[in-house]
Amino acid sequence: MGAALAKRERRTPSGEKGKYAVSGSAQGRRFGTAIHAAFEKIGWIDEGDDPVFPEDLRPTMEQALSIPEIRSLLSKGGRNINLHREQRIEAVLDGGWLSGVIDRLHIHRDGDGSVSKVEIIDFKTDRVDSAEQLNTRYAGQMEAYRRAMQAIHPQAEVKCLLISTALMVVVGMEGRIKIRPSP
Repeated sequence: MGAALAKRERRTPSGEKGKYAVSGSAQGRRFGTAIHAAFEKIGWIDEGDDPVFPEDLRPTMEQALSIPEIRSLLSKGGRNINLHREQRIEAVLDGGWLSGVIDRLHIHRDGDGSVSKVEIIDFKTDRVDSAEQLNTRYAGQMEAYRRAMQAIHPQAEVKCLLISTALMVVVGMEGRIKIRPSP
């Protein structure tokens, strides 16, 4: 028998926020959890998916779904896309075990069924002033997700997107480089 290997350190992508993590109030955390649950109910809004939201969330969710960028992202548009909500992901990256949950995952397929694009979508309720703040705060988390999905689908384009309910925008991420200008 060979020598035993050291146990892999377990990390979570959300733990990659590092020094930018904010604690927030219990009320803020409850709101964030409720917004995540509301977005989780949404399949494809252009295919008749019309979830009913709790009264306290309705204004935020209706406003978010009225934003063309957000509507477009949550619309199938006749494309061949597999939708996964609250998708668990496990991967070995940099010698460590990465374990997390992707809020919404779109797997785009070509006509032959091969994966051409992957969209990793995360819902953020943080009270921020700009897309740059979200990019800085969540770059590590989204990069971990991106790397894991790139390992699974090496031929596919992998995009990381944040839906911000504070800014009411879709923020594209590529490492720490902002793709979409902040409002």
